[in-house]
Amino acid sequence: MSDDFTVSDIVELGIQIEKNGIEFYTALAEKFKEPKVESMFAYLAREEANHVVTFNNILESIVNFESKEVFTDEYYAYMRSLASEYVFTQSGKGKELADTVTNQADAVDLAAKFELESIEFYEGIKKGIPDKQHSAIDALIAQEHKHHQKLVSLREAL
Repeated sequence: MSDDFTVSDIVELGIQIEKNGIEFYTALAEKFKEPKVESMFAYLAREEANHVVTFNNILESIVNFESKEVFTDEYYAYMRSLASEYVFTQSGKGKELADTVTNQADAVDLAAKFELESIEFYEGIKKGIPDKQHSAIDALIAQEHKHHQKLVSLREAL
């Protein structure tokens, strides 16, 4: 990422996170056939696809929103740090990571971790987008919390 880290760049990272989530959850649903686990991962893949649509809508709405403005150095450093540490911001990592998981419990634990990391990243996104888009990000964050709780419950049931 360059030093010109814009609002659009941040939202595009959100899109990439969700695309990797689709790959990750789809691969896990295909890999683990225990009905509760397979169903959960298939559900999460569909949810991630819905999130891509939401982020694309946000991206379209901010095309003219200070598109040339660059974040403050502090905000830029924070988001860059999150992006560099979060594996799902890297294209193609979803399936690659799913291929390394060898059992259902680890898959569910890893998925729960990713949901929490997504929440943290989306909280950061919220600070850089127009106020009128906050409700969309808040809805995504609420859904990610719900996903995390479902995964925790599933893990307890395994």
